[in-house]
Amino acid sequence: MLAKIALGLAVCLLLLGCRQPPSPPPVATALPLIEGVPTVAAPSPVAQLPPTFTPRPADMAPSPTPGPTRPPATPRPTNTPIPFDETAVELRYQIPSLGLDRRLQGNINSQIIYVDEATSLAFQRNNQASILLELQQVLPNLDLAELPDDCDSCVRLSYELPLRGESGSGWLQDPVLLASVENLMVVNLGPHWPAEAVVGLRRSASVYEPAHTLALAADGRLWSWLATAADVGPAQTVDPGLLLDQPGWPPTPSAAEYLVPCPGVAVETLWWRIDPEETAVIRFNCPEFSLPLSLTPLYAQLDAWLEPTLATLGDERRPPARLPLTGWLLADWPSGDRLILWQDGRLQAADTAGTILTDTLAIETATELVSDLLAANLVAPGLTTFLDETAPAANSVTLLIRTEDGVYDGRIPADQPDLAPLNTLLADLLPLTEDEAPTTEE
Repeated sequence: MLAKIALGLAVCLLLLGCRQPPSPPPVATALPLIEGVPTVAAPSPVAQLPPTFTPRPADMAPSPTPGPTRPPATPRPTNTPIPFDETAVELRYQIPSLGLDRRLQGNINSQIIYVDEATSLAFQRNNQASILLELQQVLPNLDLAELPDDCDSCVRLSYELPLRGESGSGWLQDPVLLASVENLMVVNLGPHWPAEAVVGLRRSASVYEPAHTLALAADGRLWSWLATAADVGPAQTVDPGLLLDQPGWPPTPSAAEYLVPCPGVAVETLWWRIDPEETAVIRFNCPEFSLPLSLTPLYAQLDAWLEPTLATLGDERRPPARLPLTGWLLADWPSGDRLILWQDGRLQAADTAGTILTDTLAIETATELVSDLLAANLVAPGLTTFLDETAPAANSVTLLIRTEDGVYDGRIPADQPDLAPLNTLLADLLPLTEDEAPTTEE
């Protein structure tokens, strides 16, 4: 027993002998402060560092699912402005002997400015892309001849296409382009009249004739030309008194337009100078069936002066109208007989066999006849019945009367009592032809 106690005591002593002695306690020694360095709190690293993108670790395996595909970026508009005012076409049209000098200038914004250099008139039109495109296609292929020496009556054309670096000038002779350029300028600037002109007449193109113009100066110079003429020729000399000294000049029409339904005919412009600072103009078509009494004698003289120019076109001309320019009254019977009364009182009767006989009525008698027919309300304005050839005309008399307001017309039953004076005039003339009496004039 005692031996076990002794053995246990020895083991305990052995374990206590193997422990290290405890270290002496540390001694706190004050360090000297460094002069001039303030003591501050250490900054927070999170507060001071800017937020940054943290990339994935390089060894991270890529995702087996592909990410969404971004649509291509939409092109952003350029900040360079488009020069819409930049000129695309410039064209100049001149006839020196007429004082005609007109031009057009079109830009890439489809605007065209038309300018009359002689009168300083300018006019702008928008949305002219089709015209500009056509000009850009036609002009480079245009064959312009060299201008003859001293040909002031020749049509001159010059053009520039700045965007294509092309230009040209010379004598325009192509009749199609001559007519097209003239019409383009007239539509936008009006007809051209020489500076000395006191009256002018212009007819647009029709199924019968190209456009043509006439102008008269007070000294008798007369210009007359076709829109298709490469050389308009010199001015002629006429007696201006045949027009300017006649009753009714200058005209005083009751309306600015006299338009009736006449398919395929020209629209005409009559222009005249009232005084050095004032002019007047009217528009009309089918003058035989539209013009009032006061204008037809004056118009007839202008028409006569135009005839030599139109004669160069050949025989395929507009057929004569059923109512002459200076006609006052026309009556057509179902039998085919016809009676025409002129403004000077001349009377003409014709039958279906082609026999014609003329007579003369006193102006007072003719005036009373026409006044009675108008008072009976047999005719009305508008030219609606005369041109309607499909309407039934059996047993009806077609009647036209020229008035101060234009031409009135109507279809009247042949037995209408108000037609008795006309029936009497016709009967007084035509029986003479049945007896083979000679045609007479009084």
